Amino acid sequence: MPQVGSELLQQFCSLLTGRHSNQQQAFENPPFFAHIILKYRALPHFSTPTLLLEQGYAVDPNQPYRVRILRPTLHGETTSIRVINFRLKEPQRFQGASEVRAVRNAIAETALDALEGCAYDVTPSGPSTFVGATEPGCRCIVHRNGVDTYLKSHFQLSPEGMTTLDRGYDLTTHQRIWGSVAGDFHFHREEDWSEEIPPQWWA
Repeated sequence: MPQVGSELLQQFCSLLTGRHSNQQQAFENPPFFAHIILKYRALPHFSTPTLLLEQGYAVDPNQPYRVRILRPTLHGETTSIRVINFRLKEPQRFQGASEVRAVRNAIAETALDALEGCAYDVTPSGPSTFVGATEPGCRCIVHRNGVDTYLKSHFQLSPEGMTTLDRGYDLTTHQRIWGSVAGDFHFHREEDWSEEIPPQWWA
């Protein structure tokens, strides 16, 4: 792996890993923004960069509504990253993994199911900042409220935290079906877990 690419992946993973909260935004504008917690933790027993994401409401932190495994890889030139998304085939087996190391360590390659069309393309946008969006096309299908939709998502990541916006659109009319009507969610990184990233990922 070229050194410049390794450094790019390392910086991205280091900024992402941690506990992120939009508490201030939710308290200031509760009609439009729920209080959400994002937890990104390294899975150091994998040989390549692999992260666990648990996303849930602050009022019920032990019942995340979205659990994903993320695998950032170099994409094309070494100045861009593609983050491959996986779901867990049996998510109930790994409930609470973000808080219990032994449960995280039990996540194996065979437990992962790739989500087609749901990768994120990520590029640096400045010193220690990144922007990303779902890959081109309308293939990332999300079933929500009894309807199949496709996901369009973007984010910006910095040392302070991240802004995100997820929206779902009708497969035929392309009208927005779900997602924020008031703009991006603003998350502050409350805890930094980058020390859990194993150095062998960059060797």
